[in-house]
Order: sequence, then structure tokens, then C-alpha cells
Amino acid sequence: MATAADGSGKKAACKVTVKNGLTVWCWDESFNGYAMKEAGEIYRKTHSDFDLKVVDISWGDILG
Repeated sequence: MATAADGSGKKAACKVTVKNGLTVWCWDESFNGYAMKEAGEIYRKTHSDFDLKVVDISWGDILG
């Protein structure tokens, strides 16, 4: 809740939801990408608000 500082009495409220999340960058979808997704599913069983984002990148991106 916020109230205007100008004395007008105006108020506003908003709801903020913070998710428990993680972004992982992987270079092989069939190896470490798969492993990260499986680990995320296991973790999510006890942390229902967990959000995992797996981003596939190429070897060229890694080596620069």
C-alpha cells in the first residue's frame, strides 16, 4: 500500500509475487540440458513455486 505524499489522501496497492527461479545455460540439450530439466522436476516436487528456465547455447557462444 502506498499513500501520496502531497496530502491528497490518494492511495494505491499492488500485489507482488516473487518466484523462486533459476536460469541455466546448457550446450547439449540431450546431455546437460536433459539433466537440468530432470533436476528441476525433482526439486519442484518439494518447492512448488520453483521456476526453471533452460537456455540452449552453441559451442561457438561458449568459446566466443
